[in-house]
Amino acid sequence: MSKTSEMNSIAAVSRFIEANNLRNVGGPKVIFQGIVNYESSFISLSALAEVHIDTSTYSYGDIELLSDKIDPQTVHAGFSCKYQDMLYDAGFNRLIIRGNSPKMSGKYTVSITIV
Repeated sequence: MSKTSEMNSIAAVSRFIEANNLRNVGGPKVIFQGIVNYESSFISLSALAEVHIDTSTYSYGDIELLSDKIDPQTVHAGFSCKYQDMLYDAGFNRLIIRGNSPKMSGKYTVSITIV
């Protein structure tokens, strides 16, 4: 992934955090309940998850999803602006993550919306 794509992803995460007035909790991260939707040729899944977004300088925008319905052995539960493209969809107030991975059988999209 190019440095430009990484910076665009960081900006998208920042816009999502600002638009939802999210604040750091117990360190450099924001935590909230979200609806997470996975779409790929391999799976279509919707789940409620605890979403952690890192706001530290080095790992800004890294995302971790915690849910008993999201199995990290089956789907990605962690994302990084370095490896995935992230977009903020202001119309639907959601963060969209796009990537390509053998684990997800190719291209995938994950969207996160605050509950």
